[in-house]
Amino acid sequence: MPRFLRQFGLRTLLLFCTFAAVCFGLWRWHMTWVDQQHVIAKQIADRNGNVRWRTWGPGWAHDAFTSYYFQQIIAVDLSHKNLRDQDLQLLREIPTLEELYVPGNHKITDEGMKVLEHLPRIRKLAIWNTKLSNETLKSVAKLRDLEVLDLSLTKMTPAGINLLNGSPKLKRLLHDWVFDDAGIEGIASLPSVEMHTIRANDLSDASFERIQQHIHVENLIVRRPTGDQWASYLLNHPTICALQVYQGKMSDSQLRKLLLSNRLDSLHLEDVPVGDAALFPRLEGMHMTRFTVFGTKISAQAILENLGPGSQFVSVAVDPFQPVVKVSLTGAAYGPDCYWMGSFDPADLQHLDNCGEIKQLAITGLRLPNPRLDFGDDTEARRKYDLCCKVDDDYMKMIAQMRGLESLRITGTDRLSVKGLRPIDQLTSLTTLELRSTKLTDEHLNTIGKLKSLEQLDLTGNRITSAGIRKLAVLTRLTHLDLTDCHEVDDEAMAWLIPLKNLKYLDVSGTKIGAISPELEKANPNLYMMNHQANNNMIWQRPTQPARVINGAIPIN
Repeated sequence: MPRFLRQFGLRTLLLFCTFAAVCFGLWRWHMTWVDQQHVIAKQIADRNGNVRWRTWGPGWAHDAFTSYYFQQIIAVDLSHKNLRDQDLQLLREIPTLEELYVPGNHKITDEGMKVLEHLPRIRKLAIWNTKLSNETLKSVAKLRDLEVLDLSLTKMTPAGINLLNGSPKLKRLLHDWVFDDAGIEGIASLPSVEMHTIRANDLSDASFERIQQHIHVENLIVRRPTGDQWASYLLNHPTICALQVYQGKMSDSQLRKLLLSNRLDSLHLEDVPVGDAALFPRLEGMHMTRFTVFGTKISAQAILENLGPGSQFVSVAVDPFQPVVKVSLTGAAYGPDCYWMGSFDPADLQHLDNCGEIKQLAITGLRLPNPRLDFGDDTEARRKYDLCCKVDDDYMKMIAQMRGLESLRITGTDRLSVKGLRPIDQLTSLTTLELRSTKLTDEHLNTIGKLKSLEQLDLTGNRITSAGIRKLAVLTRLTHLDLTDCHEVDDEAMAWLIPLKNLKYLDVSGTKIGAISPELEKANPNLYMMNHQANNNMIWQRPTQPARVINGAIPIN
């Protein structure tokens, strides 16, 4: 072989050997590094933490060298582990880390969180429920790949939002801050951030313009907006699904446009001076599912006339803590469920006749003693409050026209006469009837006994006797009967319950009934009977078991 070829072959061999040495050196370094990662993983496990690994490389390499050497730690969860700053130093040796969860560790400090500067690949970071301050955000800002940051329940403030400008990929920011104009300006400077909720106080119209143009948010809650054009800026916001506004200026036309824009899922207005002119009847295809108005100028009449039609479930109830009434209209085939609270005139009950498709109606006029309800010398306000939601004979005639009614619940009225109750015997679809604290007597039960479709009957707190229970013996579909606090009902009533073969639940707490009779137990062995007595004993009958007394406890099925 010529000399120059021998020189070429030797040079190639030397180069090959050098290359092989470098490769084997790198592989050995990698093996050592992987071994170190497993040591660190064990140290994290010793602190009750968890790690998640990712495998990489071609399949043949896994077959040749096992997957052990083709793993890297990408996530560490040390949530609520009572960590200190020195514990965080373990993380310095995990440059592949992409997700770090250290919430609930109250002893870690801003100084300890500087370890983030050694973890450039972090994409998800959870540091909520800690004592960290805005100083930590200086380290967070160096994470160029950060996508999700949860810093709720920390000492961080909205002023720190400007420190996050160095995180161009940040998409999700979870927090519990209440923003002002400066905070909104800071959020607008983050190009990619998407926020689930923004709470803000005293925002100017300029901030609402920034929200419209630059901020991706799903739930916006604002108190005391200072301008009067905020509704116009939010009219066609592309991402807001739920909007809550308290104590803000708003015109009827602005609310009407907001409702007609059909963008929102939910709208809550409280102490916002909008009136009846803003409302319109339900429109087929309306996207909104919830509409809440408290303390506005919208009247109960307007609510019932516009949103009552189509509602299947209607509730009218006095508020026990303030002189207002709550109305809820739900279950319509289209349009939002509506929740209204405001001043209610006794005559407003007549507007329930707008609810032509109603299936369930509840009217609660029962009031609790409340010294905070002070009407002063305003006797007319006191009179209206005392009478509102107290159903009388005339209203029962109107209710009797709701022929599709399946459930009727009336509480806290003393204005139902025997004659006035009679029209409800026309409600042939009624399966649930609740007449609590309505001063019913045995004569009223003549009408109730004609409601053969009844399955659930609640007569709590009425003046009926055992003789009156006899009139219920024909209600053979009855499964639930509540006689709580019917003080004149005694053991004689048991005989009239024997024909009720479908009865599953009977509550006789506060009556003179002692225990279930042998005849009733034999006729209906599957009956549950509860009797919470004045001596705090509970008598409970369970299927296939004898009646028993449980002291001061409600039995667990």
